[in-house]
Amino acid sequence: MNLSLLHPKHWPLWIAAGIFRPLTRVLPWRSQISIGRAIGATIYYLAPHRRRIALTNLQLCFPEKTDTEHTQLAKKHFKAMGPAIFETMLSWWGADKQLLSLAHFQGLDHLIDAKNRGKGVLLVSAHFAPLEITGRLLAMQVPFAFMYRRERSALLEHFFATYRVKHYRKAIRSDDIREAIKLLKGGEIVWYTPDQAYQGPRHLNVPFFNVPAATNSATARIAKATGAAVIPFFGYRLSDQEGYRLEILPALQGFPGGNLEADTARINRIIEEAVRKHPEQYFWTHRRFRYPPESGLTTPY
Repeated sequence: MNLSLLHPKHWPLWIAAGIFRPLTRVLPWRSQISIGRAIGATIYYLAPHRRRIALTNLQLCFPEKTDTEHTQLAKKHFKAMGPAIFETMLSWWGADKQLLSLAHFQGLDHLIDAKNRGKGVLLVSAHFAPLEITGRLLAMQVPFAFMYRRERSALLEHFFATYRVKHYRKAIRSDDIREAIKLLKGGEIVWYTPDQAYQGPRHLNVPFFNVPAATNSATARIAKATGAAVIPFFGYRLSDQEGYRLEILPALQGFPGGNLEADTARINRIIEEAVRKHPEQYFWTHRRFRYPPESGLTTPY
């Protein structure tokens, strides 16, 4: 391990890991979720910057709701995000037997059938609160590689590199498209989450909840280059606290369709439909509507 990770600036994260890791082993899952919700409810009041971002996103995406409804949904969102602290560590250190009892699969045959065709599968997902644990649950059924963005925190990057990677076939940097294409052409599955603001040279400003969103167009480009099936996958925490529902949708038909902007907008619509099912669990504290200066659009944050 790099000794720089012992720098005092990393101590809060070390302390948090030291507290939460043993708790994931001794506390029942439902207790972890309940404690996580309480933590999230507290963070709502302690993180005004993130609260403002969430409220701005909700106002943009749900203009039909009142200010009171936006506030209520924002509070539900923070309560839904809190358990992700435990869920992330469970995804790293939880035993297979312990975790599988929490999984409820819907449409798993779509993924298995596409994999058996041997042309690769691009598994398109989005940033929901239980993203880490639902990814781990699915990987226990059908192994796959995943694409990721580097973390700003060197220690968090170390944790992800050390513990997340061991449960997947391979980790691919989000800017290493060539490696993703290589694996897909070899018949592998690659997990990909294209729903965050992207200002790279191949971004497109396409609607997300009827608001222009700088979006990575790589989904259609990768599918065209590889012939891989594109399958949406979304994981939700069940409201009755009985685990997680993992929804795997059928492979997209007629995708890509030849118009890059229309294809990219189609992916955003699919993600939007998933968000509407459980809006409180989506990652609203991300500045989704950021734009490069040359776009002429105004960033609302």
